[in-house]
Amino acid sequence: MRNLDGCGLEKIREIKNMTADELAARAEALRREIIAAVEKNGGHLASNLGAAELILGMHYVFDASKDKFIFDVGHQAYAHKILTGRGEKLRESLRKRGGISGFPNPAESPFDAFVAGHSSTSLSLAAGFLRAKKLSGADYEIVVLAGDGAMTGGMMYEALNDLRALGGKAVVILNDNGRPYSGGASGFSAYLTDIKNGLIKKPFKEYGIGYYGPIDGNDTGAVTEALTYAKTAKNGVIIHAVTTKGRGFAAAENDPEGYHGLPRPESEKNAEKCGADARVSCEISDENDGVKSPLFRASYGETRNENCGKNDGAEPSVSCGIYDANNDVNGGLREYGNSREKSFSEVAGESVCELAEHDGRVVAVTAAMKTGTGLSRFAEKYPERFFDAGICEPHAVTMSAALAREGYLPFVAIYSSFLQRGFDGLIHDVGIMNNNVRFLIDRAGLAPEDGETHQGIFDAGFLRLVPNIVILTPKDGAELRAMIRWSALYEGAVAVRYPKASAVNFKEEYRAIARKNECAVQLSAAFDVTERLVPAHGKKTERNGFIDGKFDKKYRVATQKSEIFLTNSENAFELRASGADGAPTGNTIMAPDEFGLCAANAEAAIKSENIIIAAGAVVLREAEKAAKICSELGIETAAVYAARLKPLDTDGLRRLKAARLFVIEDNVRAGGFGSAVAEYFADKTGAPKVHIFSVGDGFPGCGTREELLKSEGLDALSVSEKIARSIKTV
Repeated sequence: MRNLDGCGLEKIREIKNMTADELAARAEALRREIIAAVEKNGGHLASNLGAAELILGMHYVFDASKDKFIFDVGHQAYAHKILTGRGEKLRESLRKRGGISGFPNPAESPFDAFVAGHSSTSLSLAAGFLRAKKLSGADYEIVVLAGDGAMTGGMMYEALNDLRALGGKAVVILNDNGRPYSGGASGFSAYLTDIKNGLIKKPFKEYGIGYYGPIDGNDTGAVTEALTYAKTAKNGVIIHAVTTKGRGFAAAENDPEGYHGLPRPESEKNAEKCGADARVSCEISDENDGVKSPLFRASYGETRNENCGKNDGAEPSVSCGIYDANNDVNGGLREYGNSREKSFSEVAGESVCELAEHDGRVVAVTAAMKTGTGLSRFAEKYPERFFDAGICEPHAVTMSAALAREGYLPFVAIYSSFLQRGFDGLIHDVGIMNNNVRFLIDRAGLAPEDGETHQGIFDAGFLRLVPNIVILTPKDGAELRAMIRWSALYEGAVAVRYPKASAVNFKEEYRAIARKNECAVQLSAAFDVTERLVPAHGKKTERNGFIDGKFDKKYRVATQKSEIFLTNSENAFELRASGADGAPTGNTIMAPDEFGLCAANAEAAIKSENIIIAAGAVVLREAEKAAKICSELGIETAAVYAARLKPLDTDGLRRLKAARLFVIEDNVRAGGFGSAVAEYFADKTGAPKVHIFSVGDGFPGCGTREELLKSEGLDALSVSEKIARSIKTV
């Protein structure tokens, strides 16, 4: 249960005993308070004035202490803030630093189910909460207030498609004020007009959801009657409420676009705009307040490497010089589908399955790519915990954020090139609240065969933009498995990116360059969960073993060197490592040091004059080869691997003594890992010179991986050539 002490719960309960006349009067009072707050501080005005009766009805009919109130868009939720004990703060600090936000935010109040600053997210959130409710057996209603153009966003239809297949109940109040933002004429607007004109006899039937309306959304009696019906309905229902944007304030009713939102007043601007109309009708007081080198290739011999890099299964030529005779052509990294080794996708799917066996919170989500992302086995074994959102990546991301909000651990498996479509949800729905969503990013980096549209060369850059997120990139299957297992213990958003390739393990063990946290949990080996973990919701039952939203005992996870105790407080999971005496140290577990800068010979790498830092399994193979080529040319060079792209392993970077760092990544340069390293050293005295080898400013087309690497200058020979030339010109 949410802690509602001091949150205005008693005031909400008073509403339930009001008469019809008292409710109508309360709606008018809400409008006066909203105008006063906006006049003083700026904010959204017209949309909030029209929604007063709808929000009052939500609190009258439903139980705000347990039900999920979802607003779309959140700028129409001022009345909700007032009714939940934030009226004075709204008046004094709306949209001011450290004050009340203009949108719902759970960090501000337990009555806010989710952040809602962007439009068209509500039904995806409803789908996530509905899935969580079904899994946990929790008892709450899901109530959505959607309006002001939300239904013109395509994500709403992605969610409607999903909700019809999902079944279950959500109450959707459609606030039809006829004036979304600056006009917003659309086919959906015409659809609503046809409904109101009686031209459509069974509205929304095609979406598999019930319909009630249209009703006068500014009549408290009509609103409470409709919501009471919806509460008793067995299935989902849309309540079509027709409201007046700017209700009760003539200027806003006549110019809803102009009064949609007002800026913070520099002096008396908003007071002047609200003017006498506001003071008379609402009785508020007047308070203010580079080219290839032929010489290099001739001297070193491109022809000597004619068999290197080919994916034909043949042994490399002895003339290659830098390879052992028993090495694989690609160092074991073959194209997906052309080898008998497991792919990264398969290892990812198996790892999530293993977690799900012990942890009831684990769910898997994909967007019509069950087989491609390796989740087929999970879907067969745990059908009730597998969710395919269809080709609706934005919906998948936002829906998963709601699942995470309810205590589940969603693993969202999506191709890198498709995750681009869910970028808004990454920031707005996952990032802002640092929700525990784990992204398994398949086909990251240069992807063979599919061409421009499927190259995963942008995700490292756009993921780095998201605050707090941890970005990991495994070099092989063993590391991918360890990263996925670790991510189940981490509190916050995690992204694990890996290529379309076989996940054969490296022959040499890579060790961390630096070890900062001695009590960090080592997860290179498997761990065992001694008790089945469960979501932190509902009452204690034999099935789930939890009570009143808190674990009834600690769950221990045994690892190689320590134990972690999982406890639950305020629905937030806490991870603590045990000290030598078995007592909790009080340190929240962060990313293990192994997931930083690593090398096959860490001490030698630290002392090397030149270091190639590789970000990604594919380019690590090329970095190893390039380092050997450089060594044969008399250029001291070591290959280092970056297993964690964010947060940057600054301890590892500080230990490097190199004069030159060559960062190689099969991602675009802008915002990529190389940029992060360059940014770190930009203001450091005596810092090494940073060279970045990355995908060029373009869209790579079709080709084998070797062809793509060569075309982008990221193959071993090209990289070693660039290193040799850069050193020669110093």
